[in-house]
This record gives sequence, C-alpha cells and structure tokens, in this order.
Amino acid sequence: MEDKVDRPAGWYYDDDSPTIKKFWDGTSWTGQVAPREMQQSPKPTGADGVMKIALGVAVGLVVVLLGGWLTYGLVTANDDLECSIETANRAVDGLPADC
Repeated sequence: MEDKVDRPAGWYYDDDSPTIKKFWDGTSWTGQVAPREMQQSPKPTGADGVMKIALGVAVGLVVVLLGGWLTYGLVTANDDLECSIETANRAVDGLPADC
C-alpha cells in the first residue's frame, strides 16, 4: 500500500492482499494485520423480501399439489386396470361385472 500522510489512523484494506487489512497509525504502517471481513449479501427486506417469500411458498405449493395429483392418478389408474382385468376374467367365466 502506498504511504499517505493525510490518512487518519485505522485499519485499511491491503491492496496487495485481498484477505487481510493493515493498521495505519497516522504516520506509517505498523505491521499489524487482521483478516479481512467477507462482505455478506444483504438480506431481502420490505416488499422485495415479501415477494421472494411469497414466490417460494407458491412454488412449494405447486410442487406438493402436482405430486398429490400424480399420486392420485397413478393409484386410480391401477384400480381401473385391476377392475378391467377382473371384469374380463369374470366375462370369460360367464359371470357379470363386479366393479
């Protein structure tokens, strides 16, 4: 980092290293270093946060409903198939349909 006399004392990011910061005592660098904090993404707030939550709930609801609908369709299709087979077998034996 370039020494600047007009800089107030404090911690400054090191231009040569993205992972540390150095301490300037007001006249020179002290040799003290500290890990640089990683910037966190801001949490959604206000209308933006509400919209993201609503979208997540809506997508989750669609997934649950679609899964239920598919499960119901598979179960009823299986019941219909079993009934058709049973009806065919009864017809071969000369008996009336039971389902």
